[in-house]
Amino acid sequence: MILKIDFPVKQKEVTKFHHQIYLDLLRTLPNNVKFSSKYSQGVNQLQEVLQVFCLHNPSIGYCQGMNFIVGISLLFLEPEDAFWCLVVITEKLFLPHYFDSGLVGAQADQQCLKNLIELKLPDLHDHLESLELDLSSITLNWFLAIFIDALPFETMLRIWDCFLLEGSKILFRYSLALLHMHKNTLMENNDTISIFKSLKYSVKFTFDIDGLNKIAFEQLEPFPKRKEIIQKQKNYLRIKLESWKSRRLQKINQDIIEWDSENDEQNFHLKIDCSSFVDGNFVWVCYGGQMEGNVMIGDLEMKKMSVQNIVTESKILSIVAIEEFDLVLMGLLSGNLIGFNSVNKEQLWNLNLKDSILNMLSVKAETNFYRLYCAHSNGKLTYIELDSDKEPSEIFDINVSSSPIEWIELVIDDHEEKYIWLASANTVYVYNERTLLNETKFEVSVNQFDHILMLKHTKNGVLLSIKGSSIIHLYDYNTYKCKLLFDVKLNLRLSIEKDDDFSFSRNRLTCFLSLDNNLIWFGTGDGYLLIYSIEIYEQKKIDKLHKKFSLNTQIFKRIMSRRNFSLATDFNLDYIYHERAKLNVKRRDSSLPDKFLDKNSKKEMKKFKSEFILKDISKHLDVPSENEFKINICNNYDLEYKMDLLTKAKISDQPVRTIMSKKIGDEIAVITCSGNYGEDETVLKWSQKDKNWKNEPFIEMCPITNIPKRPLYAKIEYFQNLKNKKETKKFF
Repeated sequence: MILKIDFPVKQKEVTKFHHQIYLDLLRTLPNNVKFSSKYSQGVNQLQEVLQVFCLHNPSIGYCQGMNFIVGISLLFLEPEDAFWCLVVITEKLFLPHYFDSGLVGAQADQQCLKNLIELKLPDLHDHLESLELDLSSITLNWFLAIFIDALPFETMLRIWDCFLLEGSKILFRYSLALLHMHKNTLMENNDTISIFKSLKYSVKFTFDIDGLNKIAFEQLEPFPKRKEIIQKQKNYLRIKLESWKSRRLQKINQDIIEWDSENDEQNFHLKIDCSSFVDGNFVWVCYGGQMEGNVMIGDLEMKKMSVQNIVTESKILSIVAIEEFDLVLMGLLSGNLIGFNSVNKEQLWNLNLKDSILNMLSVKAETNFYRLYCAHSNGKLTYIELDSDKEPSEIFDINVSSSPIEWIELVIDDHEEKYIWLASANTVYVYNERTLLNETKFEVSVNQFDHILMLKHTKNGVLLSIKGSSIIHLYDYNTYKCKLLFDVKLNLRLSIEKDDDFSFSRNRLTCFLSLDNNLIWFGTGDGYLLIYSIEIYEQKKIDKLHKKFSLNTQIFKRIMSRRNFSLATDFNLDYIYHERAKLNVKRRDSSLPDKFLDKNSKKEMKKFKSEFILKDISKHLDVPSENEFKINICNNYDLEYKMDLLTKAKISDQPVRTIMSKKIGDEIAVITCSGNYGEDETVLKWSQKDKNWKNEPFIEMCPITNIPKRPLYAKIEYFQNLKNKKETKKFF
């Protein structure tokens, strides 16, 4: 025993990381007798060393990977020496910020490694670049855990000897040597998954340490000098720190916007966050605050719900059920992925994926396993293979964007090819689901501050909306072009996207759902449920007209509203449209005033919905110049789309959080969740009768007495009446 944690002032530093340390104890060298059970001496010593390090350096605390470093140290050292070994490795041998929450130092080293691969293994670098593939998904763990659990034990110990003697430069040498040794195997593969798997398994069976040393210290010569590597590390660390701070600031600003938009919607209550169908006739609804997640389960037939004894360490942001394995997966704000048994409601395992899991998607593969995709707030996509309810071992990360990935959607094109659409900021990234290669990407808005809310695949295309907006977009999944713009607030089809304020509107879209019978359900921020039908008919193909407008001054300036232009005199309009022409972005977000449009232009806009004319306003402004431009709004299509409002119902005073559907027999059941936990009729089941949709509320049952609980308004009324009675008695 090294020292006991008896510092009450710093107890919170240990408590902050206690749960994650506890989860990682039995994952550390599980095949070694010293760490085989929770009662083993090595496990107790490991826990003490990690907790004491949290006290020693609270700015770092605990990071996954430290458990392996301490575990290997405890095989050869006493606990006290293992503690100081961890201190030297984390604070002396590695860069600053290596083990902090952003892993900034580790990412800087990955960039250095990428440059060294380009220098020493150009063929492999070109092959990876052609596939747009980043090996840091695997090599990052090589550096963080110093090759523990990546190489055979004997090979790993030899690398540790060199690392403790020469420092982090050795990690670059051996990483390049491993890639050089298995280069031919990697060059034979042409998709992301096969490359990751072949590299992982090839390295796992690298027993030839002498051959590896020969490559590292002879064939890779001349190797860059230590000073050159250190200089590169410092430069990349500075760049990564600036990028990380920028992302943090952007996230804070986005959180403030969402906080301000919902502070009048009882934001301090336990909000409903996500839901999923489980085992046919049950629905799991997740709710809670920032620091805790809870679950209640509803029976679709009985329309009853009860709170379960399931409590997570932070907010539950996403939930997915795999009924074949009786498995329910929950993605948390803390970055943990938790697996639960759907039958007995017990936790099976808990994985830390390092960053918040905003959305998840499960896809059944051809063989008997599922692919799970997790979207993270750091812009990474995690790929996980599941063949049972046991903790997965095949886990890879793919760098997609520098912005959070808000949504993942499976899209199947006309050729039955599967693709994954990833929504990040104002951009959609399209990946082949089978190979995980990036096919394309496109922007849905020219404003970088726009963030896509969600995506939904339909037989007519892909529905898309932007956070804070009431406008729905319909995109063609073959051409990636917008086919329809429709404002549900105004119940009006648009040719160009109208202005929105930067702040969130209460009429904004919060969720939507598409059914097979051409019905689209929308939930709004002010608690309305809208049901639309979408009809398709052919239109006559009309040749596009060439239009122009003349401007004689500098008039428009981009301001920081969502999609606004305002009159000003210090911005050149030539620059705006020439830059848009370079980006080849279809312009759908103009808010040019109607007074600049002549009458013929307005008629042509309604008729063709393609291009419009700006009126010559030189008589209003005095700078003599003339320029001609063409402005594209929305492409002409042979098919015309028409949306009709069928139902509009007020179902809550709070935003509608989720809408989901499931076919039960010949009927379709739709579940809507809105508001906060404890309020009346937060979960509704909708069914169609005589072409009308009717809802039935779920009743919350007490899990102990099995009798209905009073809704919140009834509780308030009851206590108010009780208070009035007491005051009346006191008066008399």
